[in-house]
Formats: sequence, structure tokens, C-alpha cells
Amino acid sequence: MTPPLHRLVIDASVLVKMFFKEEHSETSTHLIENASELLAPDFLWAEVVHVVWKRLRRREIGAADATDLVNMMLRVPVTTCGCFELADAAFELATRTGCAVYDGLYVALAVRENIPLVTGDQRLANALATDSHARHVRFVGALD
Repeated sequence: MTPPLHRLVIDASVLVKMFFKEEHSETSTHLIENASELLAPDFLWAEVVHVVWKRLRRREIGAADATDLVNMMLRVPVTTCGCFELADAAFELATRTGCAVYDGLYVALAVRENIPLVTGDQRLANALATDSHARHVRFVGALD
């Protein structure tokens, strides 16, 4: 496994992997637990809670488990940044590369802070592989 990254931006896909057993869950957990600082755009919380809600609606988890998961996720110490501050850069990135503006917010934060974004989204990592910001995006599966 790769040595810990000290400061990093995480997206919702990485945080969710810490709580649901999925591919790359172990690596995601290791990164989150060993980072000195985690950062994300503030809508991270809406995204992770939405994932729990979707799994509850599909009856993959029960109501009590869903509530517990939300409470545990919200306790992960992530420093958030307002989307307003990142919107221009995210829009420019999205129009240039075709990635979603939501994903662009994470990338914009990583670029602004000059630290890596760790994502569980292989398509995002691939979409930015030839972009000038590629050095800021790391697919969690490549860190196993």
C-alpha cells in the first residue's frame, strides 16, 4: 500500500468506501485514517448522505443502520470549502474536459491547495489523465 498522503482532498466516493465494503474500501479507510488533514467542497456531506438514503430506499440497509451510518460519516473530520469559492474554476474545468461540474469542484480545491484529490471515480481520473491538472487527481485503486 502507498505511504499515507498527509493533506488531501477526498470525494464522496472515497468517504463512502470507508463505511460500505466495496472495492478499494481498505485503501480508502487507510488514507482517511492516516491523513493529517482532509478537505472537500461543502457539498460532500449532501453527497454521502444521499448515498446512504439511496441504499436505504433500495433496502440494502435498514433505517437504524442508515441513521447510524449518517452519524458516523458526519463525524469524519473533513475541512470543507464553500462551493462558491470554487465555482469558476470548476466550471472552466468542466467545459474544457467534459467532467461534471460537481467533480470539477473537488479538482479545483485540490489545485488551489496544491494537494492530491483521491477519488474512487475511475472515469474522472481517466478524463483528466491528459489534462494539466492530472497530477492532482489520483484514483484510489492505483494506491492499493
